[in-house]
Amino acid sequence: MWSCYTEGKYGMSIRDAPAYSKEFEAKFYNCLFREGNQTEHCMNHFTDMVRSVYRSGDGLLCDWY
Repeated sequence: MWSCYTEGKYGMSIRDAPAYSKEFEAKFYNCLFREGNQTEHCMNHFTDMVRSVYRSGDGLLCDWY
């Protein structure tokens, strides 16, 4: 899922995510595994990760869709 959302430019899984998005990765894992929620309830943290990558300014993600 991470690879699809980031067009494969930031690795194959969220563990490969840049350091500035690790805060949201921790929240996602905490929501999913510690709290035992379903993925749909934790997607806000996942999309925060993608959003942080997009807003980082490195320009690797396409924004013309």
